[in-house]
Amino acid sequence: PVEEPEENSEVQDDNDEEKAISIVKKDIGNTEGLSIKVENNNGNGSYVVCVRDENSTALAWYTVWPKSGKFTK
Repeated sequence: PVEEPEENSEVQDDNDEEKAISIVKKDIGNTEGLSIKVENNNGNGSYVVCVRDENSTALAWYTVWPKSGKFTK
């Protein structure tokens, strides 16, 4: 059976976004009261992830490559 590329890439994106978020959570440690969201998919395999506090103030920005597990702050 031939897989539909569109459906497959959507699922892949979801998994990569979840991986990107979990990589950031590991780096932060205590995530209590924090909101961690993927803000942008750079289209090159990396995602921009923002960490915000209860007031939606950005505390940290990460660029994460979920496939390799690498990131920059």
